[in-house]
Amino acid sequence: MIDQKYHQYAGPFRLEDILQHIEKDQQVLNRGELDGALEFDDVASLAEAQQCHVGFFENPKYVDQLNNSQAGCVIVSPKRRKHVPEGMAVIELTDAYRGYAMVADLFHPIPTPTTASIHATAVLGTGVVVEDLVVIGPNVVIGSHVMIGRGTVIGANSVIGERVTIGRHCNIGNQVSISHAMIGDRVELLHGVRIGQDGFGFAMGPKGHMKVPQLGRVIVQDDVSIGANSCVDRGAGPDTVIGEGCKIDNLVQIGHNVRLGRHVVVAGMTGIAGSAKLEDFVAIGGHAGVAGHITLGAGTQLAAFSALMHETKPRQRMAGIPAMDARKFFKLQAMIGKFVSGDKNDN
Repeated sequence: MIDQKYHQYAGPFRLEDILQHIEKDQQVLNRGELDGALEFDDVASLAEAQQCHVGFFENPKYVDQLNNSQAGCVIVSPKRRKHVPEGMAVIELTDAYRGYAMVADLFHPIPTPTTASIHATAVLGTGVVVEDLVVIGPNVVIGSHVMIGRGTVIGANSVIGERVTIGRHCNIGNQVSISHAMIGDRVELLHGVRIGQDGFGFAMGPKGHMKVPQLGRVIVQDDVSIGANSCVDRGAGPDTVIGEGCKIDNLVQIGHNVRLGRHVVVAGMTGIAGSAKLEDFVAIGGHAGVAGHITLGAGTQLAAFSALMHETKPRQRMAGIPAMDARKFFKLQAMIGKFVSGDKNDN
């Protein structure tokens, strides 16, 4: 059950209000059969939900939880509706998970500042420009000529380097460092994120390894989320670019000159080497590695624990070490399994 001590609460809501909120983003497919006067207190998991809760069902693995759930309403896609027990209200959506996200956000909106606040222990350099409703936490250090947009929150002990620009309605966590960077609007940097530090560039040779000056920036476009303790190095000359809507998990390393297109997703413990280019809607599984100076075509999917060493065409699915076409990889794994077990029949 959701603990409202930790999550801002805006409910309860009538079903009609919930449907109208969903319809800002997508159509409710069974709108006409729903009773808008029903009232709900919150969202909840199927296992914990009561009559006053809205649940969500998509994975058939949890069909028993659905059948035993006390939820008063459930959000499903058309192909899952057949599993819903009689007597439970149904919100049928083409993208059920996205719809659930909107309902959860309705009940528990992200807190936004209503008053400006700069903590007494914060240190601001000369020429800092701070727009309305900005909140700056304890022990924050902000360099000279930094620009911070309206409604942005900067958590405790964060350090913002000289001439950095941060857009509007950003959420900068605790102990974040940002330098040599331009941050867009509605960007979320979770605790411990590092943006704009030197890239890993050395002229290597028998006389030793000479550091190559890293003379670029980091450009983080609008609506990006970067998870805790992830690092984005600044470019060596070209900029490192994180495209609009990218979602980067915890503990991800992004090397210098990397360019992520729009809406790229990178799961935790992944490393992307310098000058790699990931086109729009690429998705990378956890603990994967991407070699430098290669391009991943739009929509490429790379499985967890894979190591990609060469370029991909759009919408390819890759897996393995070294990564290959996913179908080939899994067929190869099956053949190896049969060989090891002594089964020579390869059907």
